[in-house]
Amino acid sequence: MTTETEIKKAIHDRLRVILPKIVRVQAGRFRGASGRVVHAAEPGTPDLLGFCDHGRIVAIEVKKPGGVATTEQVEFLAAVCVAGGLGATCT
Repeated sequence: MTTETEIKKAIHDRLRVILPKIVRVQAGRFRGASGRVVHAAEPGTPDLLGFCDHGRIVAIEVKKPGGVATTEQVEFLAAVCVAGGLGATCT
């Protein structure tokens, strides 16, 4: 079975060839060296963020087959689309 991480890497690697910039976003929470909980990204932030040559933002939430985006993820992607960017969920 293909993991979400493997799918994310495959999509990222392909987009690196066609977009000027695409980055993987580390989301979630972790405990920092001081012991405090650190939020790596705001809830709903997609897995991949980039832009096209003409400046249009690209936001992609990656899910394994059968996976479902959270309400926050759907809202983020919708906001990107409303602003003229490309927001999508991919498997």
